[in-house]
Amino acid sequence: DNPTRLWFVLLQMQGVLDLLLVLVASIVWRRTVLQHRANTLVIVGAALLANFLGHTASVVQMLHGTLRPDVMHMVTPLSVGLLAAAAWVSSVGVMQRDLTARLVASLAIAATIAMAADTARGATPPTGSSVVTIVPPYGYWTPPVRVRLSRAEVRVVGRLQRHSMTLPMAPDSSAAPLTWHVEASARSSPTIALAKRVLGAARRIMARSDVGNPAPVDIVVGRTQRFINSEVARLGCSVDLSDTSGVWLMGASICGGRIIVINLTGYLFLRVAGQTITPALETAREPALSRTWYLIVARNMRSLAHEWTHSARLSLALRGATRREPAWFREGLAETVSGMASVRGTRGRVSYLEYHVTNQRKFSDWTSVCRGPMSRYRSSDSSLDGCEYFAGAAATAILLADHGGLPKVLDLYRLAAETDDWITAFETVYGMSLEYFEAKADRYVAGIRAVS
Repeated sequence: DNPTRLWFVLLQMQGVLDLLLVLVASIVWRRTVLQHRANTLVIVGAALLANFLGHTASVVQMLHGTLRPDVMHMVTPLSVGLLAAAAWVSSVGVMQRDLTARLVASLAIAATIAMAADTARGATPPTGSSVVTIVPPYGYWTPPVRVRLSRAEVRVVGRLQRHSMTLPMAPDSSAAPLTWHVEASARSSPTIALAKRVLGAARRIMARSDVGNPAPVDIVVGRTQRFINSEVARLGCSVDLSDTSGVWLMGASICGGRIIVINLTGYLFLRVAGQTITPALETAREPALSRTWYLIVARNMRSLAHEWTHSARLSLALRGATRREPAWFREGLAETVSGMASVRGTRGRVSYLEYHVTNQRKFSDWTSVCRGPMSRYRSSDSSLDGCEYFAGAAATAILLADHGGLPKVLDLYRLAAETDDWITAFETVYGMSLEYFEAKADRYVAGIRAVS
């Protein structure tokens, strides 16, 4: 009869619609960068798949003479339950993100109140520390991601979170213009798409209207050594790669900062020192961000911003090598600025607390390796084991938090260009000797080491 035929057609249409929605969910899952959203999509996909199987089974029953199939009576509660679970996972993810953002401010407030109470009592503030747990916004992780912060870290993180969100952003026209050279296999990369968002914030953070017309910057993004070498040569740049066995490993700002090179293959697949890039890695498929370890995603999203900071500082110093600039400041500033840019570029989805925990406390056991004074990391040396990056990031963080933020750093580079001496410019801008500040940074690092 007609009602039965109509019911049969509707079941077929519902089955086709379920299958299409499953395919859409799988595509969106592949492209998503948020872990909690990826989990939600998996559960929604399971509910849609259950519906599809139920509708298909009902069609089969009707083809065998059953006028009123009963399969959906069993499938519907299952799919509704899965959709409810998806809604719960999504809401928990949103609440965790909100709580993480609030935690930064609450930590700073708690530390301030405690110090004020100690001062009122006439007592010496205790060393103290705070245990914090973060929910990484990108990639996958094994919970809990938890660390103990020193009291000084709490203060620095709170101040730099506020600084990151309130720092005036220069017009995009004030930043150096970009020309992109992207290999075909890297054009649809979700890693580069995320890194571009952070780069956009870094460009406007580091731009100054009083620099004049900044020189253009070419950005080369490739998956293969062949592409990168050919583009760099075409741009008229020659680079000595003897320290890396003649290959581009990850990122570099070269030729006076006018060219930035990003070897996407290195960022995607290199995990440990000494690992080499092979032709197989150059053609390997890029993993989804939701299936990449959160520390790797956090590092990669800051890649362009890190190298851009190098280019911008050279532009501020009139493209001249800043004489006597410490390696710890050069690399530490690039790390800290890229961390602030990740906060601003993701519109707060990444908090400065999350950047600090992932980069300063989880990515490397640098406090056990970098036991020398900050002055030890003034000159670049392969024996430094990356301490100029990690210890330098700690030093520049406390400099920005306690001594005028990023505007003073930009004043420093402007004056360094005039005096041709970075240390003299530092002492003039900050009103203290470099040795005095390095001693302060050493105490800050010692506090981190004590609670690590």
